Amino acid sequence: MFKNHYKTGLVSEAANMRPRKGSDPVAYTTNMVIRNLARRIRSLNTEIKTIDQTLRLLIEETTPSLLTLHGVGTDTAASLLVAAGDNPDRLHSERSWAHLCGVTPLPASSGK
Repeated sequence: MFKNHYKTGLVSEAANMRPRKGSDPVAYTTNMVIRNLARRIRSLNTEIKTIDQTLRLLIEETTPSLLTLHGVGTDTAASLLVAAGDNPDRLHSERSWAHLCGVTPLPASSGK
C-alpha cells in the first residue's frame, strides 16, 4: 500500500511540474516529457477506473455470485464470462468448462 501512495505522489508531482526554458535544453525537454507522461498516466488511470466500474456493473447484472468467489475479481470474472460466451448450456460439467478455458489436465510421463 505504501508503494502505491509513493507512486501516486510521484505521478502527481511530475504532472504538476512547470518546466522553464533555460540554459539547458536537454533538462527542459526531459522535464517536459516527464510531465506529459505523468499527465497521460493520470488520464489512463481515470479511464481504467471508469471501464472497471462499468464492467463490474455488467458482471453483477449477468452473474452476481461470480464476484463473491474467493480470488475472482472483475478481470477474472470478465474473462470467465467471455470464455463461456452467450451459450452456457453447452457446459455440461466442470470438465467441459476446464476444456473450454484451456486448463484441462493432460496426462504426462517422465519417460519409460
